[in-house]
Formats: sequence, structure tokens, C-alpha cells
Amino acid sequence: MKIAFLLTQDIESPSGLGRYFPIAQQLSGSGHCVWIIGLHPCFDTLDERSFRLDGVHIDYVSSMHVRKEGSSKQYYSPGRLVWLSLRAFIQIARKAIQVRPDLYVIGKPHPMNSLGGLLSRWILGGKMILDCDDIETHSNRFQGRWQQIIIGLFEKYMPRLVDRVTTNTHYAYNYLLALGTSPEKVFYLPNGVDLDRFAPSTEAELDKARLMGNIPPAKDVVAYIGSLSLVNHSVDLLLHAFKTVHDCKPATHLLVVGGGEDLSILKALSADLGLENDVTFTGRIAPGAVRHFYSLSKVSVDPVADTPAMRARCPLKLFESWACGVPVVTGDVGDRGLFIKESGAGVLVEPGNAQSLAEGILRVLSDPEIARAARLAGFEQAAGFTWEQILTRQSGIFDISSFGRKQAVQ
Repeated sequence: MKIAFLLTQDIESPSGLGRYFPIAQQLSGSGHCVWIIGLHPCFDTLDERSFRLDGVHIDYVSSMHVRKEGSSKQYYSPGRLVWLSLRAFIQIARKAIQVRPDLYVIGKPHPMNSLGGLLSRWILGGKMILDCDDIETHSNRFQGRWQQIIIGLFEKYMPRLVDRVTTNTHYAYNYLLALGTSPEKVFYLPNGVDLDRFAPSTEAELDKARLMGNIPPAKDVVAYIGSLSLVNHSVDLLLHAFKTVHDCKPATHLLVVGGGEDLSILKALSADLGLENDVTFTGRIAPGAVRHFYSLSKVSVDPVADTPAMRARCPLKLFESWACGVPVVTGDVGDRGLFIKESGAGVLVEPGNAQSLAEGILRVLSDPEIARAARLAGFEQAAGFTWEQILTRQSGIFDISSFGRKQAVQ
């Protein structure tokens, strides 16, 4: 079977690398011919736009809706954005028609990939799955109300036009039903982890990461690894919490790994809190180096408030932390409690509360037994949520012969 993933991102973006590419890898390993037809944030300067990686054909066909340079994002003007979106839609459709897939997988209900997929399917036929790993109207930064309205229309109506819809949280599952999506169409497909990507680091790799992170000797490292976008990640909450942590335990250092549009805001807040010498912002780093920074950390933090965007997220950083043997502290929002309460693979705190977050971090740093138990439980969680196991348990989702039959939510 030919399967085409139509993405509005590249395979080094969080969802591209952490969700879509590993799913494509597993499907390729099962004997399918798999393509990822995507957009790239630096398309005009790409040296290689078509290649094959681990059995998956990768084709970048046009520019993303944002440009990423270094650790920052550049948003286009409305006129430029409309032109780029139109070009992306045409190029995605053109490539999909060339591939002639039996199954389309639309990664997020965005206009460019949705319309490209629908046009190709109208011409060629085939089955279609839509993956919703966010609530798009809440998890994006819009330059105008018109953009949010357009995305909202695709988020509401695309699930009605496809054969199946997958989502990675129970909150998003129920949200899709509330939008009028038929329950028979919606399938729960949680996030997972590629354990090979998070193999143990060597001492030389750790020394290099320690130098890059400007981490002083004998410091306990608290890490945030992810995007610096306050719409989706309450990194400002973490900075306030770390102020309390550092006051209680001066031998601590906060490591903030990642880039995004709010990097400068967060750096300014760090300075306002008097933490310039106690917080390192690495900026965006190569995906292959992420595991080294996890391995340097005593605790990994997923700071959240209780918002629709954060209820609908299944954070990849939970699985990545567990794979590296790092305890997690996060707010009890959405599915986070399902993964942590019974397993003990972390500490849950009150969402949106900096004092509660600080106390959770201090519990892990101050009690070796809590840290040890969370670390061991995390290894077990990671082992149970490899992409191979997830897709083995739910292989029927991508089996077009089973379309029209419903599976139970797990």
C-alpha cells in the first residue's frame, strides 16, 4: 500500500520528528511504501528537497507559513502568507497526485495540506485519515481574527470529510465529538517515543553539552526542553517557580533548551527575576543533541496552565524524559494525570501555580527516593510507549480494509 503523509511542517519540528516521522517509519517497516510530503521553514535555501530516510521518502515541496532562522520565528505579512499558502496547496496536491497514494494522512487540519489532499483524492480516489494532535484554534498565534476563523472552519469540517480521525488526547477526542464529528470516525492514538533516539549519552557527549549549556560544576540541573511559545508552554511560570527553587537550593541551574517567538520575552523575565547567572537559554539545537541535555538533568519540567490548548496536548517531553531516566514534574492537566498518577513516573502539581510547581521540583531534588522511584517508573513507561508497540496495539487504524469499523477508546 502507498501511504502519503501531507504535513505543513518539516521532520525536525516537534510533531514532525516526534510523531509523524516515527509513525511513517513503522508503516514503512511493515512493508508499505511511505512518503512524507511536507513544507519547510527555510525552503528557499534547502540544499536537498527530496531524499530517503530510514525507508521513508521525504519531499519538501514549498515554504511553511513561518520562517525559522536560528532560534527565532519570522511571521509573514497577510498578503505574503496568502500567496505562500496558495503555492503550498498547489505543490502538495501536485506531489500527491504524482505519488498516487492509497491512503492519505493529513497531519493537522490546516488549509494547505487539507485542500491539497482533498484535491488529490478527488482526482485519484483513496482513503484519508486526519490527525489532530492539537486544538488548532487555541494552540496557534494568529496575526488576525480572520486567520483563526479560517483555521476553525478546517478544524470543524475536515473531520467530516475524511474517513477517519486520530487524536492523541482524550480531551481532544471529546472536543472533536463536540464539533459534530461522528464517533465512529474518531480513534485515540497517543504519542510515543523512539528509544533509539534517546540512547544513553557518552561522557564526551555530556561534557560537550555541559559546555554548550554553560552549566557550572556541581549544580543540580532543572531542564525545560521544548518550544518557547507562551501560547502553548508556560515557560514564564517555570521561571517564577525556579526563583523559589533557587532561593531554597542555590546549587541549582535552570536549562531552557529550544527556540521560539517568545525567547526574548523569557530572557527579559529571567533578568527581571535576577536569574541571569542561574538560567541558560541554549536556543534551538540539533535534534540529535536533545538526549544529552536530558541526561544532564536531575528533573525535567513541563510547565502548564489549565487552558484548552494545554488540555489537548500529549507532551512528547514526558516520553523523552522517561526514556532518558529523568523524573518529570508537570501540572495535572489533560492526560498527564493518566500517565503519571498510577505509574508514579513523575510529580503532579497544581496547574498555573508557580509555588506548587516549585514545591514539586524541590520534592524531586530533595528526596533521592522519590527521584529514584520516578526514574524507574519512567523507564517502564517509556518501554510501554514505543511507537512499535503503539502501532502494533492499534494497527487497525491504518488498515484501509477495516475502514467503517470502530475501535474502543483506550
